[in-house]
Amino acid sequence: MFHTRSSSALVAALMLVGCSDFFLSRRQPEVADPLTVTETFEQAPLPRLDLLWVIDDTPSMSDEHDALAAAMPAFADALQEAGVAWQVGVVTTDPGEDLGVLRGDPWILTPSEAESLDLLLDTAAITLLGREPASGIAAMVLALESPLRTDENRGFRRPDAALEVIVVSDGDDRSDAVLGPDAIDIGLSTLEAEADSTGRPARLSAVVGPRGGCSGPGGSALPGLRYLELAEATGGTTASICEGHMESVIADLGASSVEWQTEFPLQATPETGSLRVAIDGLRADTGWSMATGPDRVVFDLAPAPGAVITVRYTVADR
Repeated sequence: MFHTRSSSALVAALMLVGCSDFFLSRRQPEVADPLTVTETFEQAPLPRLDLLWVIDDTPSMSDEHDALAAAMPAFADALQEAGVAWQVGVVTTDPGEDLGVLRGDPWILTPSEAESLDLLLDTAAITLLGREPASGIAAMVLALESPLRTDENRGFRRPDAALEVIVVSDGDDRSDAVLGPDAIDIGLSTLEAEADSTGRPARLSAVVGPRGGCSGPGGSALPGLRYLELAEATGGTTASICEGHMESVIADLGASSVEWQTEFPLQATPETGSLRVAIDGLRADTGWSMATGPDRVVFDLAPAPGAVITVRYTVADR
């Protein structure tokens, strides 16, 4: 039997459902205030740096040897100011049986021996009795590879450290007797392998004769073409060895050896178009980009040491 009262109640109930905030479906819409996040970073160098000096010890390097020794305090100061955990080893270009073996005792200098860096050449027991052919690239390769890596040179390469090789020579590399005619390719492969294994940069910088050779207050030099090619291929720094006083050159090398951060990871994924960046309180609309996988801000040029980077964004709704 049909009851009018029940029908009216049903209609009223349906009307109430239509006007309420409750839904029959489990997929109820949710309205939430957007979450805005501010993240702050301070520019700092990557924590570890291994520096390998490759020094030409042939007799023609007398003046350059003295200038290099005088410049070592400036080099030590640059590293100290950068606040990086560094260590230094030295090899020479002499092609004898000790080619690639780190010189001195201790064979690794660290910040605890910073006061003795100005005596680096004496500590490394370098004398100007090196023989030809000067084999700088071979010295680097042998120093970084087994068996020397894990034997005589043990402890020099750290698994999380960047690598800077600094060559000082008044001539070109002549490693063919050790490495064959493909010395440049072998040197490049060695540095690439170092970068791949550590995830940190590995490059060569060269204080050598420029492409046309040179003559100046620091003496004369033949073009260091192989060293220059390796420096260019790995993003290293180059300077003329004929400049005389090496203090500024070596200090610049110490500063440029530190790898400053260009990428800053974010804690969440920003809503498209919401990202805002400031450096030391000044808004920066250009010079950076957003990268994913993981989400991070990537600068075209590294912010200055000690700079405070502020990143503000709305978290994407996931």
